[in-house]
Amino acid sequence: MSNQNEIIKRVNLIYEEIKENKESIEEVKNEVSMFELISEYNQRHENKELIGGKWVRENISELSNLP
Repeated sequence: MSNQNEIIKRVNLIYEEIKENKESIEEVKNEVSMFELISEYNQRHENKELIGGKWVRENISELSNLP
């Protein structure tokens, strides 16, 4: 994947934004899920690479344990 680093940056940015938003509205369950992360990524980017939860787990170790 030629732009793997760019995808990793985008995914991490989305994760941080979702997490901050959940904390700001004090959601009881404020843990970000892989589904939320990938759904938001798909809304913002074309996702030509068809990344999903498996890709995130294999390429972004700090997010590999998301539910």
